[in-house]
Amino acid sequence: MRRIISILFCLTMIVSMLCVGTSAAEGTAINSASDFAKMEPDGKYYLNADLTITTTYEKAFNGVFDGNGHTITTSVPLFAEFNGLVKNLTIDGAEIRGNENLAAFAVFTFDGMKAENVVNKVDITVTGISADKTAGLVAGGILADSDLASMSYFRNCSNYGNISVLTEEVENESSGAHHATFAGGIVGRADGVELKYCYNNAPIVAPGNRAHVGGIVGRAAYNALMVTCDIIDCSNVADITSGYDAGGIAGNIGVSNNNIYVPYTITYCVNTGEITGGYRVGGFVGYCYASGANLTYYIEITSSVSIGNVKGARPATDLSGGTQYTFLSLFIGYSNSINNKIIGSLGVGELIPLTGEGYNTPYRCIMGCSSAKTAEMKLSDNYMYDNNTTEWYSYATADSNSAQRINIETAISEGKVTRCTLEELSSGAILAKLNAAADTPVFKQTTGTDPYPTIDLALREQRLSAEEPFDDPEETTTEPVVTTTKKDDQTTAPQGDETTAPQGDETTAPAGEDTTTAGGDEEKKSCKSAVLSGIAIVAILGSAIVLGKKR
Repeated sequence: MRRIISILFCLTMIVSMLCVGTSAAEGTAINSASDFAKMEPDGKYYLNADLTITTTYEKAFNGVFDGNGHTITTSVPLFAEFNGLVKNLTIDGAEIRGNENLAAFAVFTFDGMKAENVVNKVDITVTGISADKTAGLVAGGILADSDLASMSYFRNCSNYGNISVLTEEVENESSGAHHATFAGGIVGRADGVELKYCYNNAPIVAPGNRAHVGGIVGRAAYNALMVTCDIIDCSNVADITSGYDAGGIAGNIGVSNNNIYVPYTITYCVNTGEITGGYRVGGFVGYCYASGANLTYYIEITSSVSIGNVKGARPATDLSGGTQYTFLSLFIGYSNSINNKIIGSLGVGELIPLTGEGYNTPYRCIMGCSSAKTAEMKLSDNYMYDNNTTEWYSYATADSNSAQRINIETAISEGKVTRCTLEELSSGAILAKLNAAADTPVFKQTTGTDPYPTIDLALREQRLSAEEPFDDPEETTTEPVVTTTKKDDQTTAPQGDETTAPQGDETTAPAGEDTTTAGGDEEKKSCKSAVLSGIAIVAILGSAIVLGKKR
């Protein structure tokens, strides 16, 4: 009898293990490009195989798209408009190229999107300006552009594709000013955005003289109705090149009249790329709109590292004779609030002027500014090795604001930043000080091997593993941001941009009703039933054996 009972229990365990091995993906399986094209806008889908896609999905997709660990090879953006959740997807291919806004995954989001565990390996090349020649264009590794007052979330997303926005046409022949263009490793332009555990691993280039380029995001928080910008545990390891604003993490953040959110944040981030720009150029951020004594909008950079030279310059005058300036920084190219904070961060690299006929001489500083009393900024426990190329703590170009022309020696004497040696960096002395300044140890260095401290990636992985998965769109209870902006009415440039900004190129139909069934739930139910049935069989047969023995 023991043998019979053992066999029955083994059979039950085999059934259980078979069920555990069943795919956890939920929704309707996508097995072909045809299945992909037929998706309902509000459905829940998962890839059941690697695919090749040659046609963009043109409807506004609001549901769930689970890559399920598979790869899509493509030469076009996968979605024209995406407002839902995408996860566990790799996008591969040679190049996506055209005279329009482009990204590997989605061109545009109207309501905001969520992306988790998404990898792009496709080169993105945008040429020219919009078809009607009224706006510049946008490129991103995962997402190109977003609507006003939308909020998007990106977690553990990576870009390995070269990104280029090659705008050649000019808006005004007298000034030579291009239309504003935007490029970022994960997102080209987003309004409200949270980016966590994201990586850019490929060069980004936008030479236009109104380009905003960042390793993670090109332009963020561009509308006063939605001004969230939080960038946490993100890294850029590639060179960033712009004709205007450039930053290792973000090119341009913020907008005037922001009275909603405090503050814009960059936390536990790393840049190891060389940053080159024309106007405002920083190891972390090119430009952040922050205003004087106003408490509601400023930037905080905390426990972050930038390792790489920062280069820049441009013609001293534009075609109309207007004066042009350039600001270079290992930290923030330009911002203007007494409430800006840089805490426990490290900058390593030289500030190098570019040379050219008629080029200006850049102001090399911790941060360029206009009228803010920058002596009151909250800077502490920061370190830099710059080969003595930083000349100013802050610099204001107007003589009326000459009080804000504070030399670097003054800032060093006040403890806002410490200029260290290569020996101090390599010995671990700065590592200990950075970790002491952090709320929790976040930096790591192998002395004798690593020339400088950087973020401890093992601890970053621990923080990532502790994150809860994103909710499906229908499960989200957060109230949407109230805004009167309609997609079809979006004809004005975002506030704070200095020239006409790109508008969404969306021509997609509104989302339709969806009644897709969740096949994955049925699989789970079948699995659970099989286990219970197996246990029941064991119990019944066991009872029968016992009764038979008694008889």
